[in-house]
Amino acid sequence: MRKNFPFPWILTLQGAVAVDVAAQRGLFDAPIQAGQLGPIHHILMGVGVLALDEGGLVLTPEFASAWERSSDDIRAMASFFRRAAADIAMGFEDLASDLPAFMEKSATFRLFRYDMAEGTTPAHLEATAPWVNYVEALSRIEAPLLAPEIDLGDSRHLLEIGGNTGVMAVALMAHYDGLAATVFDLPAVCALGKKRRDVPGLSFVAGDARKANALAPFEGNVDAVMFKSVLHDWPEEEAVAMLKQAADLLPAGGRLTVCERQPFGAADAAIGDTQTLGNLVFAPFYRPSELYSTLLSGLGFEVQKKAVALDTEFHIVTGVKQ
Repeated sequence: MRKNFPFPWILTLQGAVAVDVAAQRGLFDAPIQAGQLGPIHHILMGVGVLALDEGGLVLTPEFASAWERSSDDIRAMASFFRRAAADIAMGFEDLASDLPAFMEKSATFRLFRYDMAEGTTPAHLEATAPWVNYVEALSRIEAPLLAPEIDLGDSRHLLEIGGNTGVMAVALMAHYDGLAATVFDLPAVCALGKKRRDVPGLSFVAGDARKANALAPFEGNVDAVMFKSVLHDWPEEEAVAMLKQAADLLPAGGRLTVCERQPFGAADAAIGDTQTLGNLVFAPFYRPSELYSTLLSGLGFEVQKKAVALDTEFHIVTGVKQ
């Protein structure tokens, strides 16, 4: 059992599927009848979501508490794990040998429609919210463990590129007294972030860091830049271009941090649960920390690296501009 994962009921495939189906039907938000669930109730009992008492089926106290506190995160993760499992089961040949074909057929990559995040109409927000919800759920688990390991020194204003709805930025603001933070992300993501996270000192600016000079307006206004779980989304040449933009806007002494998962390895594959499948669909995109540390050194940064063990090993590469 993963020690840092708060929703053990969805770590098995049958648990994730059953929770996803039941959640979509709204069955956790009203009195439960066995006839509503068919054979699913046996799975939900087996994984500890439901129990049988004198009045019939009820949520177990542990799941009921988690559902009341974190239903959005449970929904998002169960649904995503179900997608990822289907992609791995039916498309592993392509994942291993023809990545473009895998991505074309994959339910996971149909979810991450970044093109639909470039506007803020109801249609854009509806298409963007499901993957934003999953990233937000991951961030709520990761941020309390990663924030104390990220060295921002005496920085006063952090620019987080691709910061989603600001969960990680807020965790760093709590860890560094007086720190302000700006999340720079696609328009629909920022619109969702503004609705969800009204925190003093936190702001959202919509844009696309892949575009030339997109970060230039921040020059002189920030002294730290962070990319957390975003650079792997883009081809290496685009990731390098974004890092160069970030390096150019920082003053001497400014800090540039890259926080990413290490490449997927045998130790990761040995853990047989749905979270492993959720990471495996992205395995071809994770890069070694040496790529980022070498690049930052070449851009004139003094670099330090550290590793943090979560569901996979994260590397944190921090450069101080000389």
